Amino acid sequence: MIAVLEGQFEIFIDGKIYQAPTGSLFHFPRFIPHGFTNTGSTTGRTLWTVIPGENFEMFFEELNALPPGPPDMAAVSAIFAKYNIDILPPPA
Repeated sequence: MIAVLEGQFEIFIDGKIYQAPTGSLFHFPRFIPHGFTNTGSTTGRTLWTVIPGENFEMFFEELNALPPGPPDMAAVSAIFAKYNIDILPPPA
């Protein structure tokens, strides 16, 4: 589950796009393609609950260790690959 604490996001779940302003809650189903992007003009904050956790704690720790600002997609992609997670493009 993702809770949007600050900011404006678009959530992608199974090919559908949802607007997610501050206060939104979304469930990302296991084995269903999903993702998100910050569509706001400021940095956003989210809170995640992942069940079962498996290796997600280390995954998120590594993402969190990246410097603030626009993401270095090469570094992000390397972390996703390390944990065998695909980065999907947003639906058109």
